[in-house]
Amino acid sequence: MKKKNLEVLAVLSDLKADVAGVLQQLEVQAIQQVQMSEQIVELIRMISDQQGYLNNQIQSNSVSLKSLEAISSFGSQEIFQYVQLIEAARNSAQYSSVFSAADPMISIIIPTHTNPLALWERTIPSIVAQSHTNLEILVVVDGNHPDIFETTLNDSIQCGDHRISVHLAPPTPTEFPELESWSPDQKKRFDWFRSGNGPFNHGMNIATGHWIAPFSHDDAMHPTGYERVLKKAMQMRWEYCYAPIVRLSPTDSSIIHSFPPRSHHFGVQGSLIHSALKMFRYDFRDALVGLPNDYGMIRRMMLCGIRMGTIEEAASDYYPSSLWP
Repeated sequence: MKKKNLEVLAVLSDLKADVAGVLQQLEVQAIQQVQMSEQIVELIRMISDQQGYLNNQIQSNSVSLKSLEAISSFGSQEIFQYVQLIEAARNSAQYSSVFSAADPMISIIIPTHTNPLALWERTIPSIVAQSHTNLEILVVVDGNHPDIFETTLNDSIQCGDHRISVHLAPPTPTEFPELESWSPDQKKRFDWFRSGNGPFNHGMNIATGHWIAPFSHDDAMHPTGYERVLKKAMQMRWEYCYAPIVRLSPTDSSIIHSFPPRSHHFGVQGSLIHSALKMFRYDFRDALVGLPNDYGMIRRMMLCGIRMGTIEEAASDYYPSSLWP
């Protein structure tokens, strides 16, 4: 009897060991299933992220293709026309008279879409104090902001300088089909790159000077800036002449300049454009491919073979709007 009991105990012990082994295997399998579930969840997340990235890339490429289509159409169809217009202008008596004028008039175009203190406390005082005095100062209000036109006009009257006139540009489009799939940041950058297009182009229409001088409503010219740029342009018979720009922050300063002009290493403040080149304008299509409006215009000038050069000494101060009121 004892022998049988011992055998039963031995069998039970073996069964207990087997059960323990099975339980251990089940526990390991359960852990593995949890790990596999976590891996599956992570894989699903990764697939979702990749799908989102691919969707963004598809949208971005779609936008880029539309943008490239716009800019290629712009370049191929219009550059040749510009070249023909330039050659006709160079053969005219009016073209030569710009270089022979005893006291050339400079038409300074200052687009504005707000009415900051900087316009009347920094920009205008630096313009009216120029050593070259034969100036036509055109303050052109963005037509999409007509509410500030009267205030700007009153400010100009209080300034009391007869060379200053205030104009309201026609409204320009604010909605662009090309931007449908763009992110808010992309749209903001686009708006920044095309800001001032309408007012500047309107200023080109009404300017009567021998030379056209694009400027901004919150920067400042050095006292002899235009005199020095003008002298060099006339001496060298350049059709476009520009100068280094001093970039000012509240804590330091640096020089912005390159020759030939390069995007983000160049600015039109303090530059002069021969009046025969009025066919060159700011165009929103430049912003579609990431070009600031001023560089986009100068880039087209370079493609057309405009005779240009630069002086060595800075002629203006640039106050980044993000750093200054």
